Amino acid sequence: MSQPNIFSSLSRYCGDQKEHYAVAAFVLVLNHLLLTKRELAVQVVNRLVSTDDFAFEESDGIEVHAQRPAGEAGTPDITIRSADKLAFVEAKVDAPV
Repeated sequence: MSQPNIFSSLSRYCGDQKEHYAVAAFVLVLNHLLLTKRELAVQVVNRLVSTDDFAFEESDGIEVHAQRPAGEAGTPDITIRSADKLAFVEAKVDAPV
């Protein structure tokens, strides 16, 4: 049996906002990893957004935000930026890949 954690315990209060809750929880964990296990955090970020010619580096000053307005791009679920890179991530909960 799995151990309860803060995220599963609080998820019962998110109602129909499950996607926003999941994104906020993920961004919280990712920002914590950027402070405590940077190499792992950069690997996770790059799994989300990297291509052959675009990837974040450990030396980049990476910022990760949830639900931040981005002008013409609207309000992406996750914004990841550094001084010279910008990526948006759209999250879907309970949707097929």
